[in-house]
Amino acid sequence: MKTTPFKILTLTVLSLISVAAGAQSFRNPVIGRSWPDPTVWSNGTRYYTISTGVGTIMTSEDLVNWTDLKKAPLSAEASEAAKAVGRKFWAPDVVKIKDRWMLYLTCYESAENCGISVFESESATGPWEFVGKLTHSKDNGIKDSIDPEVVMDPESGKVWMFFGSIGGIHRGGLTSDGKRLADGARFEHVAGLNINLNPSRSRVYEGAYLYNKDGYWYLFASSGKYYNHTYGIVVGRSRSLDGIFRDKKGKKMYWTLELATKLEDAPWPATKEELIDYATRTGLPLEVIENLQEIEDEGDVYETIEDIWPDYPSKEDFLFNEDEY
Repeated sequence: MKTTPFKILTLTVLSLISVAAGAQSFRNPVIGRSWPDPTVWSNGTRYYTISTGVGTIMTSEDLVNWTDLKKAPLSAEASEAAKAVGRKFWAPDVVKIKDRWMLYLTCYESAENCGISVFESESATGPWEFVGKLTHSKDNGIKDSIDPEVVMDPESGKVWMFFGSIGGIHRGGLTSDGKRLADGARFEHVAGLNINLNPSRSRVYEGAYLYNKDGYWYLFASSGKYYNHTYGIVVGRSRSLDGIFRDKKGKKMYWTLELATKLEDAPWPATKEELIDYATRTGLPLEVIENLQEIEDEGDVYETIEDIWPDYPSKEDFLFNEDEY
């Protein structure tokens, strides 16, 4: 994707603000109908948006006044092909990569049975044709593999996909055309806690969006319980797309390998309170203590670091049986 035509974030329709509109007055909501999880893009002259369900495309000249094109984004064949990945279509993301308009879409059945499909079109208004499945919860082991956000690093040209929800926000590299996972790509957990450790969802993030400004990449996400007043927006930033994202206090948005290894010598098995006591007594970084404090439990006993951070690399991740080779 390039700076022009460009893609614009809308975490909610209520947040749409038009640069093009300038001093023009407007009143929210600018789209007076159910329009969840929208993506907005421009072909340089007009703006377009689709939402969860991908039923139709809407267009605008100013991001304020919208007209329904009454046009299905997906071809009938593409829609049928994607249903093999998941029958519910959520949270689309449209970006331009090279000479193709790419559409990334959540295909959902359940938290344990959902994935992300990719489509392509020569036109900014489709129809989009099915390219294939990028990833799936059954393949990657990540619950709620949803809400794709694809961005290109303008300096390196590398394409990244961020996605996730109750299993945490992950990132992984894509091929330069955005159609497949890059060779050797691994999904790295970069933000948010697993819902098992944070039932209140105060640090369970979803709906990732990346925005580049003044030398930083800003990672926006939604947190809290989506069905009540606790739902809100959080943000962290990093100097690079493959870097560590921190909030305004400089706190990392998630456990990192560096922080997790500090607990390797903790007195396992241990409760949350015992781990906090250990971290305090041994002078571990404040971020370790803060992450432990965020865990919501009822006196649970954790056997190993893997109980707190399921993504923690085990010896099996690095070693192999030489007798097999």
